[in-house]
Amino acid sequence: MKITLNKEAEQEIAKLAFTSTLTLNQLAKKYGLTAGRLSTLKKNLATERITTSDWILGSLTSQPKSTVQQIQEYIDFKNRDLISTDELRETLELLHSKGFVYEDSGNWNLSERTIELFNHSDERLAGELTLAHFNLENMKAVFNPPTDDPLMYNGYELNSNNFKHLNGAAELEFNFEKYSYFLACRQGENAI
Repeated sequence: MKITLNKEAEQEIAKLAFTSTLTLNQLAKKYGLTAGRLSTLKKNLATERITTSDWILGSLTSQPKSTVQQIQEYIDFKNRDLISTDELRETLELLHSKGFVYEDSGNWNLSERTIELFNHSDERLAGELTLAHFNLENMKAVFNPPTDDPLMYNGYELNSNNFKHLNGAAELEFNFEKYSYFLACRQGENAI
């Protein structure tokens, strides 16, 4: 079984190529693409489609812990002027409500959604892939998280029935006979 990145997921990764200070190779490896494919996607993507949210996610990808002021300075450095502090805060709150960022002691941090693979033989972590696309509302409908985990920060097991709901968020060969798979969330520099 294989999931292939859909167009929306590829565009999200390509936007990060504009807004992050990570190299194309670093981004490609992180999201399971080839550097050549990412380069092509970046060339095909019009920069007008990059939003304030994209700049913030790019900033947090480069600097996992950032204050609103640091994010503003990053955006200014990237030549995207005239974004007010209020607009930044509203965008951060919107991203928080979708589970993409969280706030901790005045710092905003990126919440990355990942698929973790564990070997059946020794139960060790065999791999991890960052998702290129994550729709919180869709995932909540599939996994029905408990009320104390509304942003799905806990791990959720993937199986042969529910993995297809990732809807092209990752390119991955699934082998349920050899591995266990979990939808997980890594916040900032520390895994949950």
